[in-house]
Amino acid sequence: MEARAEVNGLGEFRFSMGGISVERWSAGKTKELLQFLLLRKGRIVSRDTLYEALWPEAEWGANSSHVKVAVHNLRRILLPAGGGAATQTVAVLSHERPLRLETVGSGYRLEVDDVRIDYEIFDELIDKGQAAMVAGRLDEATPYFRRAAEMYHGEFLYGSSAEWINVRREWLHSRFLYAVQQVMEASLRSGDLLAAMHWGHRILESEPYHEPTYRTLMSVHAALGQLRQVQRWFELCESRLRDELQVAVDEETRRTYLRAMRGGREPLLAG
Repeated sequence: MEARAEVNGLGEFRFSMGGISVERWSAGKTKELLQFLLLRKGRIVSRDTLYEALWPEAEWGANSSHVKVAVHNLRRILLPAGGGAATQTVAVLSHERPLRLETVGSGYRLEVDDVRIDYEIFDELIDKGQAAMVAGRLDEATPYFRRAAEMYHGEFLYGSSAEWINVRREWLHSRFLYAVQQVMEASLRSGDLLAAMHWGHRILESEPYHEPTYRTLMSVHAALGQLRQVQRWFELCESRLRDELQVAVDEETRRTYLRAMRGGREPLLAG
């Protein structure tokens, strides 16, 4: 059974209710208010906190209306007829709505019911994968990590630059890299070199300076006898680190490259 509302925050933000996507957002940071409260659902968030996070450069006081306007607009969107859905004449009881924005004292609380939130599912999958791995059940862990990696369509709330986003963005990004690393290593253990290359590419798309992944890709191509590709990966790693970070490649990376080019076979998994 599909959830009554869906939130996608891994990549560009998307929000839908009843299968209808909200495409038009009112002015006044209505969308940002929803994004902020979703990270704090079920908790009371004060007006002061909202002002500091969403309007950090604005002067505000008792008569400021930024929050009131955004709250009013968001409540309209959270009605089943909001966001461009077909109009309806019968009011829907508040407890029947999948998302409800309540006023509590001098703050607000977002209550959710039957809402699919992709970044929460992503976190749950990684937690399950990690629990299985710690218990030694690698075959059970890998599918969880793979599903999580496949859900990651880009950095959290892509395109948004607000300061309050950064901590969650980096947290999710680091967990994505961890999950992909586990899937790549599982592919190497099973001898699926094509899959290992795919996941290695995913890591470098997201973290272009990750030397262990360059070493893995060089070793994979060496095992396939593709020395020209080994050379290309080394040159790409070297140029990125030199030109963008002003550092030299690690000696282990250089040794991996030289052994591969001389016909030596590197172990595909370290350790």
